[in-house]
Order: sequence, then C-alpha cells, then structure tokens
Amino acid sequence: MNNFYKKHQISEELIIYVRPRGVKLVRSDQVHQTHDDPLFSLRKFFSMPFNTYIMDKDSKCIYFNASARRTIGRDQIFGQTVFDYNHNPNAALKVRNNDVEVLTKPKLHYFIENHVNKDGSMSQFLSFKAPLLDDKNQIIGIIGCSTIINPHSLPHYIYQMSKIMGLIDENIIRSFNKISQVIKISNARLSKQDIVVLQHLVRGKSAKQIATLIHRSQRTIEQRLEQIKNKLGIDTRAELVEMIVDACFQPIPFSIFDFSSDEDES
Repeated sequence: MNNFYKKHQISEELIIYVRPRGVKLVRSDQVHQTHDDPLFSLRKFFSMPFNTYIMDKDSKCIYFNASARRTIGRDQIFGQTVFDYNHNPNAALKVRNNDVEVLTKPKLHYFIENHVNKDGSMSQFLSFKAPLLDDKNQIIGIIGCSTIINPHSLPHYIYQMSKIMGLIDENIIRSFNKISQVIKISNARLSKQDIVVLQHLVRGKSAKQIATLIHRSQRTIEQRLEQIKNKLGIDTRAELVEMIVDACFQPIPFSIFDFSSDEDES
C-alpha cells in the first residue's frame, strides 16, 4: 500500500495481537488462542464503523479508514499530521502530545480528544491508542481508533473495542450476573436493578433495547439512567466516559493469546 507497509511487511490479512508494550501484527498461524473470541485482522479493523488508523512515530498518517477520512473531510491524507486537518492549533497540539505519551509510555492509552473542523465546529472523541510494534518488538508507530462521544453509540463502541483489542475485564462482566443486592461505586450505592441496566448498557444496548429486555418502558429506563448518573455524581460527558472506561477496563491483559514463538520482552 505504501513504503511504510512494505518496509515493515504489513498486510491487511495480519492479525491484531496485543502485547505488553503495544500491538503487533502477526500471521494467524502464529497466534494460539486461549479463549473463544474470534481473531481480528487488520482488514476487519479498518472496516469497523468508527475511525481506525495507523500513524508513524511523527504522527503522520499511514492509513485512515473511510470513517476517519469522512470525519476530517479529506480523501487524501497520507503523510499529513493532526496539524494539517485539526483547525485549532491547541487541540492539535494536545492530540500530538497524547501520541508522544503513547510512544514514550508503551501500553494502551485512552484519551478524550477534540477535533475542530474548518467551519469552527468541534467534535469530541474517545480515542484508544497503542504503540505499533515490529517483529523485534520495537515501536514503529501508533495504531488507534476513535469515535465521537455519543451516549447512544458509545457503549457499543467500547464493547466492540473490547473484542478487538482485548480491553475488557471479562471478570467484571461476569460479576454483573452475580450481584444480588447492591454494590458500591465511587461511594454511591447502586441497586440490583441499577446493575442490571448497567450490565446491558456496557454490552452496547440502547435504552429502548434495555426496556424490551427487562420488560419496562423506555421512559423508565431513561429515568433510571438519569438516577444512576446522579448517584455517581456525573456532571459532564467526559466524566461519564472516564468512569465507564475505568470501571469496565483494566490495562491490556497479556493472557489473551499465547504466542509461544515470541521472544521474552524486557
């Protein structure tokens, strides 16, 4: 596709493989699954209905999928940086600083990032970014995904990313099914019914879908979600996103795959 792909022998058939220091792209026959989730190829990653991308270490675009190109309003973006398509220098600098943090503190990160369009309108994104590693476990760039922060689509996005990047703590998901009375989150007591609603919300269900599943009206579910928000002391959309991520996710779990042929990493 381009010189970066050729240099690092990247193809869209390679599998996204999570390592302690970031993400590697490997052949499917090199990965030994230890769980039932399907493998995600780079092609499938790029076909997702949210922004997915690869950048080099200077934050220059190597590949942005169709969704990402629509977001920034450009078809030709190869070699450009955030300073070329984010029309607020401060917002662009913040995104670049986030990328530097990903490169200097190798692990998966999440950020809330602002994108300002040419007309001055702004969109806020939840972005997951991780170092992209070569076959010697050296950092060669950044692989990431972003979506506009929307209360209706955000849970689905987070759940999808959990399946792709191995982010979700399945023990937490399973624990939702075992809660019989109340639990304590951020000094707020949530009832059993609150937990049931949150369980479906984390799995990407809308208020309407939750209402159907638990035989309540949509209005009732929306009111309960508002009550939960008040219990948790959530005032802003950004706080909600951070609480969802902090409550449902851990740092990259390294036991998702067994890569027996890989050398030990320092």
